[in-house]
Amino acid sequence: MYKPGGTIATALGRIQQTNYVLPAIQRVFVWKPEQIGRLFDSLMQGYPFGTFLFWKVEPATSGKFKFYDFVLNYHQRDAAHCPELPALLAITAVLDGQQRLTALNIGLRGSMAVKQPNKWWNNPDAFPKRTLRLNLLASPEPDEDGVVYDFCFLDDAQATRTEGTLWFKVPDILGMKDGPAMLNWLVAQQLTGDDRSRAYATLDRLHRVVGFLYAKVRNAT
Repeated sequence: MYKPGGTIATALGRIQQTNYVLPAIQRVFVWKPEQIGRLFDSLMQGYPFGTFLFWKVEPATSGKFKFYDFVLNYHQRDAAHCPELPALLAITAVLDGQQRLTALNIGLRGSMAVKQPNKWWNNPDAFPKRTLRLNLLASPEPDEDGVVYDFCFLDDAQATRTEGTLWFKVPDILGMKDGPAMLNWLVAQQLTGDDRSRAYATLDRLHRVVGFLYAKVRNAT
Protein backbone atom coordinates (compact mmCIF):
# COMPACT_ATOMS: atom_id res chain seq x y z
CA MET A 1 0.00 0.00 0.00
CA TYR A 2 1.39 3.38 -1.01
CA LYS A 3 0.72 6.64 0.83
CA PRO A 4 2.29 10.10 1.16
CA GLY A 5 5.44 10.02 3.26
CA GLY A 6 5.36 13.41 4.99
CA THR A 7 7.90 16.21 4.89
CA ILE A 8 11.66 15.94 5.02
CA ALA A 9 11.66 17.83 8.32
CA THR A 10 9.15 15.34 9.76
CA ALA A 11 11.26 12.39 8.63
CA LEU A 12 14.35 13.87 10.30
CA GLY A 13 12.38 14.36 13.50
CA ARG A 14 11.38 10.71 13.49
CA ILE A 15 15.00 9.70 12.95
CA GLN A 16 16.07 11.93 15.85
CA GLN A 17 13.47 10.31 18.10
CA THR A 18 14.47 6.79 16.89
CA ASN A 19 11.00 6.19 15.48
CA TYR A 20 12.71 5.39 12.18
CA VAL A 21 15.51 2.84 12.53
CA LEU A 22 17.58 0.53 10.35
CA PRO A 23 17.50 -3.27 10.34
CA ALA A 24 20.73 -5.22 10.73
CA ILE A 25 20.91 -5.88 6.99
CA GLN A 26 21.71 -2.20 6.38
CA ARG A 27 24.64 -0.79 8.33
CA VAL A 28 27.14 0.96 6.06
CA PHE A 29 26.67 4.42 4.59
CA VAL A 30 28.48 4.50 1.25
CA TRP A 31 27.69 7.89 -0.28
CA LYS A 32 30.45 10.43 -0.83
CA PRO A 33 30.06 14.13 0.04
CA GLU A 34 29.55 14.98 -3.64
CA GLN A 35 26.64 12.55 -3.86
CA ILE A 36 24.90 14.22 -0.93
CA GLY A 37 25.33 17.57 -2.65
CA ARG A 38 23.80 16.15 -5.83
CA LEU A 39 20.83 14.80 -3.87
CA PHE A 40 20.13 18.23 -2.41
CA ASP A 41 20.52 19.83 -5.83
CA SER A 42 18.01 17.35 -7.28
CA LEU A 43 15.52 18.20 -4.54
CA MET A 44 15.99 21.91 -5.15
CA GLN A 45 15.36 21.38 -8.86
CA GLY A 46 12.18 19.48 -8.11
CA TYR A 47 13.22 16.05 -9.35
CA PRO A 48 11.38 12.96 -8.01
CA PHE A 49 12.77 11.71 -4.75
CA GLY A 50 11.75 8.07 -5.05
CA THR A 51 9.81 5.67 -2.87
CA PHE A 52 10.61 4.27 0.57
CA LEU A 53 9.76 0.83 1.92
CA PHE A 54 8.91 0.86 5.65
CA TRP A 55 8.36 -2.06 7.99
CA LYS A 56 6.20 -1.31 11.01
CA VAL A 57 7.58 -3.55 13.77
CA GLU A 58 5.24 -4.40 16.61
CA PRO A 59 6.49 -4.57 20.23
CA ALA A 60 6.04 -8.33 20.38
CA THR A 61 8.34 -8.74 17.38
CA SER A 62 10.96 -6.00 17.80
CA GLY A 63 12.94 -7.85 20.47
CA LYS A 64 13.76 -10.64 18.03
CA PHE A 65 15.91 -8.39 15.81
CA LYS A 66 18.81 -5.98 16.03
CA PHE A 67 18.24 -2.43 14.90
CA TYR A 68 20.59 0.46 14.24
CA ASP A 69 20.41 4.22 14.35
CA PHE A 70 21.13 6.47 11.37
CA VAL A 71 24.59 7.96 10.97
CA LEU A 72 24.56 11.64 11.97
CA ASN A 73 28.18 12.82 12.19
CA TYR A 74 29.95 10.65 9.65
CA HIS A 75 33.66 9.99 10.23
CA GLN A 76 35.32 7.84 7.58
CA ARG A 77 37.68 6.22 10.09
CA ASP A 78 35.90 6.36 13.44
CA ALA A 79 32.15 6.52 12.73
CA ALA A 80 31.34 5.08 9.32
CA HIS A 81 28.88 2.47 10.61
CA CYS A 82 25.41 2.86 12.02
CA PRO A 83 25.41 2.61 15.83
CA GLU A 84 23.51 -0.31 17.36
CA LEU A 85 20.38 0.58 19.32
CA PRO A 86 19.14 -0.98 22.56
CA ALA A 87 15.91 -2.94 22.63
CA LEU A 88 13.02 -0.83 21.36
CA LEU A 89 9.25 -1.18 21.42
CA ALA A 90 7.05 -0.14 18.48
CA ILE A 91 9.27 1.17 15.70
CA THR A 92 9.39 1.60 11.94
CA ALA A 93 12.35 0.05 10.13
CA VAL A 94 13.50 1.44 6.79
CA LEU A 95 13.94 -1.42 4.33
CA ASP A 96 14.54 0.71 1.24
CA GLY A 97 15.76 4.31 1.29
CA GLN A 98 18.50 4.14 3.93
CA GLN A 99 21.12 5.94 1.85
CA ARG A 100 18.82 8.81 0.92
CA LEU A 101 17.51 9.31 4.45
CA THR A 102 21.02 9.08 5.91
CA ALA A 103 22.24 11.65 3.37
CA LEU A 104 19.43 14.01 4.43
CA ASN A 105 20.17 13.38 8.10
CA ILE A 106 23.86 14.21 7.64
CA GLY A 107 23.23 17.20 5.39
CA LEU A 108 20.52 18.81 7.51
CA ARG A 109 21.55 17.78 11.02
CA GLY A 110 25.10 16.47 11.04
CA SER A 111 28.53 16.58 9.45
CA MET A 112 31.08 14.62 7.42
CA ALA A 113 34.74 13.95 8.15
CA VAL A 114 36.46 12.33 5.16
CA LYS A 115 40.18 11.64 4.91
CA GLN A 116 42.06 14.29 3.02
CA PRO A 117 44.52 13.34 0.26
CA ASN A 118 48.20 12.89 1.15
CA LYS A 119 47.52 12.49 4.87
CA TRP A 120 48.03 9.38 7.00
CA TRP A 121 45.01 7.59 8.46
CA ASN A 122 46.40 8.00 11.98
CA ASN A 123 46.83 11.75 11.54
CA PRO A 124 44.16 13.55 13.62
CA ASP A 125 44.16 16.40 11.09
CA ALA A 126 43.36 14.06 8.19
CA PHE A 127 39.61 14.13 8.89
CA PRO A 128 38.37 17.73 9.17
CA LYS A 129 34.75 18.02 10.31
CA ARG A 130 32.67 19.75 7.67
CA THR A 131 29.01 20.70 7.36
CA LEU A 132 26.93 21.02 4.23
CA ARG A 133 26.80 24.58 2.88
CA LEU A 134 24.83 26.21 0.06
CA ASN A 135 26.29 29.10 -1.92
CA LEU A 136 23.44 31.59 -2.06
CA LEU A 137 25.21 33.68 -4.70
CA ALA A 138 25.99 30.89 -7.17
CA SER A 139 25.10 31.38 -10.82
CA PRO A 140 21.55 30.21 -11.62
CA GLU A 141 22.79 28.57 -14.82
CA PRO A 142 23.34 24.79 -14.73
CA ASP A 143 26.86 23.45 -15.16
CA GLU A 144 27.87 20.78 -17.68
CA ASP A 145 26.46 18.07 -15.40
CA GLY A 146 23.12 19.83 -14.97
CA VAL A 147 23.85 20.98 -11.42
CA VAL A 148 22.18 24.31 -10.58
CA TYR A 149 22.63 24.71 -6.83
CA ASP A 150 26.12 24.84 -5.34
CA PHE A 151 26.17 22.52 -2.30
CA CYS A 152 29.50 21.64 -0.69
CA PHE A 153 30.81 20.28 2.61
CA LEU A 154 33.04 22.97 4.12
CA ASP A 155 34.51 23.93 7.48
CA ASP A 156 34.20 27.46 8.85
CA ALA A 157 37.53 28.58 7.41
CA GLN A 158 36.63 27.36 3.93
CA ALA A 159 33.24 29.05 4.13
CA THR A 160 34.70 32.51 4.63
CA ARG A 161 32.84 34.88 2.35
CA THR A 162 34.62 35.89 -0.85
CA GLU A 163 33.46 37.66 -3.97
CA GLY A 164 30.66 35.67 -5.58
CA THR A 165 30.05 33.39 -2.58
CA LEU A 166 27.87 33.42 0.50
CA TRP A 167 27.92 29.99 2.12
CA PHE A 168 24.80 29.24 4.15
CA LYS A 169 25.09 26.41 6.69
CA VAL A 170 22.31 24.07 5.56
CA PRO A 171 21.38 22.70 9.05
CA ASP A 172 20.46 26.27 10.07
CA ILE A 173 17.43 26.12 7.77
CA LEU A 174 15.61 23.84 10.24
CA GLY A 175 15.47 26.62 12.83
CA MET A 176 14.83 29.50 10.44
CA LYS A 177 11.40 30.93 9.73
CA ASP A 178 10.57 32.10 6.24
CA GLY A 179 9.82 35.62 5.11
CA PRO A 180 11.15 38.43 7.33
CA ALA A 181 13.56 36.18 9.24
CA MET A 182 15.30 35.22 6.01
CA LEU A 183 15.40 38.79 4.77
CA ASN A 184 16.83 40.03 8.06
CA TRP A 185 19.57 37.40 7.91
CA LEU A 186 20.53 38.48 4.41
CA VAL A 187 20.51 42.15 5.41
CA ALA A 188 22.89 41.26 8.24
CA GLN A 189 25.22 39.78 5.59
CA GLN A 190 25.22 43.23 3.96
CA LEU A 191 23.63 42.02 0.74
CA THR A 192 21.87 44.54 -1.47
CA GLY A 193 20.19 44.73 -4.85
CA ASP A 194 20.30 41.75 -7.19
CA ASP A 195 22.57 39.76 -4.86
CA ARG A 196 20.02 39.99 -2.06
CA SER A 197 17.16 38.99 -4.37
CA ARG A 198 19.06 36.00 -5.74
CA ALA A 199 20.16 34.85 -2.29
CA TYR A 200 16.62 35.21 -0.91
CA ALA A 201 15.13 33.14 -3.73
CA THR A 202 17.66 30.34 -3.14
CA LEU A 203 17.23 30.37 0.64
CA ASP A 204 13.44 30.38 0.32
CA ARG A 205 13.67 27.44 -2.08
CA LEU A 206 15.69 25.44 0.44
CA HIS A 207 13.18 26.22 3.17
CA ARG A 208 10.29 25.08 1.01
CA VAL A 209 12.06 21.88 -0.05
CA VAL A 210 12.63 20.85 3.58
CA GLY A 211 8.91 21.34 4.21
CA PHE A 212 7.73 19.48 1.10
CA LEU A 213 6.40 15.94 0.99
CA TYR A 214 9.48 13.78 0.53
CA ALA A 215 8.02 10.77 -1.29
CA LYS A 216 5.48 8.05 -1.34
CA VAL A 217 6.08 5.19 1.06
CA ARG A 218 5.15 1.53 0.91
CA ASN A 219 4.58 -0.41 4.09
CA ALA A 220 5.81 -3.97 4.44
CA THR A 221 3.82 -6.40 6.50
